[in-house]
Amino acid sequence: DFNEDICSPTSLTMVLNYYGIDVDTITVSRNVYDYGASIYGNWLFNVSYASYSGLYSFVARINSYKQLADLLYTGVPVIASISFNSGELKNSPLKKTRGHLVVIKGMTLNGDIIVNDPAAPDKKGVERVYNGKEFFNAWIIRKYGTSYIIADEKKIDRVIKIFNTESL
Repeated sequence: DFNEDICSPTSLTMVLNYYGIDVDTITVSRNVYDYGASIYGNWLFNVSYASYSGLYSFVARINSYKQLADLLYTGVPVIASISFNSGELKNSPLKKTRGHLVVIKGMTLNGDIIVNDPAAPDKKGVERVYNGKEFFNAWIIRKYGTSYIIADEKKIDRVIKIFNTESL
């Protein structure tokens, strides 16, 4: 009944599973629900849950392809907030959205973005490749690169260096 409202905890679950934390989306959703605002997408609640799970996590703004590429090269997926109108992000399972979260897990050689999109109608359709320019418009321009960054102990020092390095 609420699958269109849980893109944040679903994306978080994907990343927690990536780090070997065996948890399901329903459990994460129950733990991140903001009763005051009646939403699952409270960013602070979501990153707090990741921290509670033993990972380092924070909300950040990604400013460039280089910053994203550096995080991905380090092995850190990025949970990205996107927004787009009809026809602006081809291959999306959503026609349009004022706010949606996806997990960026890679980039193609030509700059397209590989994501896990929790809005997919089935598990087979979760992995999607979005045109790099369209995706960056939906993420960097419309949502100012807003992201959840989640890293384990092995990767956090590199993540800190990425954010402390000028990469605009």
